[in-house]
Amino acid sequence: GACSPEEPPQHDAEVVVRYVNANDRTVEGLDLVGRPAFTVQFHPEACPGPHDAAPLFTRFRSMVDAHLHGGEA
Repeated sequence: GACSPEEPPQHDAEVVVRYVNANDRTVEGLDLVGRPAFTVQFHPEACPGPHDAAPLFTRFRSMVDAHLHGGEA
């Protein structure tokens, strides 16, 4: 199912809506507050520009590196 930023899903964890679909206003990306986790519900590698997805992959890599070295990103 889809959810909108105006009516986010009910859950125990605190999340921040990061990406919203411009056409139908459904949520396409979330950050889990206080944890090294985020999600996107689209294919970032298919973005129109050659470098549009780079920040997502950089962020993910930073989280992995921090975890491997005992910290959180």
